[in-house]
Amino acid sequence: MKKIGLTFLSMLLATSVAMAQQEGEQVGAPGDIVLGGFPGCTVAPPKNNCDARIKCRGVGRIFGNSGRSVQAATKEASMNARNELARFYSTKQKAKEALANASEASATTNADGSETVKESFSRMQAEISSSSAEALLSGVVVLGRDIDAPSKTVTITVGVSCKSQKAARKSQVTAAKSAMPASSGGGSNGGASQPQPKQAAEGFKEGAMNIQSVRQRVKNADDF
Repeated sequence: MKKIGLTFLSMLLATSVAMAQQEGEQVGAPGDIVLGGFPGCTVAPPKNNCDARIKCRGVGRIFGNSGRSVQAATKEASMNARNELARFYSTKQKAKEALANASEASATTNADGSETVKESFSRMQAEISSSSAEALLSGVVVLGRDIDAPSKTVTITVGVSCKSQKAARKSQVTAAKSAMPASSGGGSNGGASQPQPKQAAEGFKEGAMNIQSVRQRVKNADDF
């Protein structure tokens, strides 16, 4: 009977691990390289002809047992993640050192493409040297949320890349063009702004009153 119980427990543990792997972890995903000196930050492998794909995560504490408590923690976690990402791009020398170490670590695990890997990281270092932190931080996107009920924490992962920066610049240009008629007094409402619908923190639903552990991954998050 004891043996049957242990077997059943093992099956449950294996199932829970498989489900967690299927849902996916936002930072520390396969292929990501940890950026030393920047807790919770990694560099993702190049994709879509983009080398600079940096991800950072932040944690917020849940005080209370309601959807609003989770949303408050979500906002705190998002702020902490963005602050860590900003710190990375603002401390240029430390960031370049972290990328150099990450390049060596990546090259040792990707022997066949070590030169390609080093070239990719070299381009990232050059971009950090030649661009302002404000420019590099344009296009920060949310990649996922992890709610941990036992520890009462929310983890938010954000990322920024060449692709997200380009999309942000395009969006800003479009917004500026559409705002021009309103600024000149055009429009039937005399330029008055329309009320916007209330948005939950980072676009995630508030959820039930009782806090439950869940991992939420933004659709196509790895394509940021």
